Amino acid sequence: MYNFVSYPIGGVKRGFWKPNSTTAVPPPIDLPDVQLQNHLWETYVNAQISSWIDCDSEKEELAALSEIELQKELNYCAYMGLRSAVFRLKHADSPRLARILNQWLWTKNVNLCLWILVPTSVDDLVRLPNDERDCWAIWADFRKLCSNFSSQKLIAGLHLTPDIDYEFVDKKLISRWKAEPLATFCVDVGAFVTCKDSQELCLPP
Repeated sequence: MYNFVSYPIGGVKRGFWKPNSTTAVPPPIDLPDVQLQNHLWETYVNAQISSWIDCDSEKEELAALSEIELQKELNYCAYMGLRSAVFRLKHADSPRLARILNQWLWTKNVNLCLWILVPTSVDDLVRLPNDERDCWAIWADFRKLCSNFSSQKLIAGLHLTPDIDYEFVDKKLISRWKAEPLATFCVDVGAFVTCKDSQELCLPP
């Protein structure tokens, strides 16, 4: 079994910062590189991109800020020598995020794999009311926007949410995901239930 920790690349304060009307400037990146030796960073740490970053936000100020700060965090991942970084897909259509990642992948000669977490319910994505695509189709479109880059550098992961769409139950539809080289499964805390006997948290049967 491969054990590693997924940690905010900018540090905890920056990673969970939330933009508001009084503080429009995020905290600086604060993850000291001397805490671990280089090979330990490379082997045991996966970078989480700050949760507030939203390059395709309807708020142009946040979208523009996110584009700048995302590139800072990607560059810091490269500087630290990390092997992987994880993003949460927030929108059914993410052209600005795809443009930045595509440009970064094609211009940076680094050994960094980008994991794109796709939720298992389209209701967890910002989308147009008439958008009938399912999660796999949304991922396929995003991957296409990134020029279908090699899965050694761009790969999907599944964020297992409390509500799971039909495509993850139907054998024919789920076969599409089986053909994807999935990087990871992230189980949402809301997916757990309390066991009647032990009163411990567990996944539903």
